[in-house]
Amino acid sequence: MKRKTLLALGLSLLFVSLFPCTANAMALNSSENYIGFTDADYSRYTYVQSTVTYVDPSSSGVEYSVSIFGNSLVTSISGTIKVYKGTTEIYSTYVYSGKRTLFANNTIPTQGSGTYRVTFNGTVYATTGSEPLELEHTDSY
Repeated sequence: MKRKTLLALGLSLLFVSLFPCTANAMALNSSENYIGFTDADYSRYTYVQSTVTYVDPSSSGVEYSVSIFGNSLVTSISGTIKVYKGTTEIYSTYVYSGKRTLFANNTIPTQGSGTYRVTFNGTVYATTGSEPLELEHTDSY
């Protein structure tokens, strides 16, 4: 699971460095286990340059990761990460970064096989304003 985390973060940094002027984001497509591009979903954001969000449930635990990359105007990012099994919330944590990037990952105990979903609901703050940001990814085992 740590290999997947490093892969996701590495690919995120690679895409951010290759396309520093884009306002599009990348996120995990809920129908895939790895990165999928969702330009139509995130091109509306002013301050978000890219995102990577995933959840990886297995018998040994539920690993999740949320990475948010803001543009040069971003001063901080904060919000709440929640993990659901089906429709039941099983974990919640507040996250904050006083920088233009936010990285959060963790592994929590699994609650059996089924569908798991990770969500991030927060705000990206910039020198010229702020905007809400909502992300999610679903996977099952």
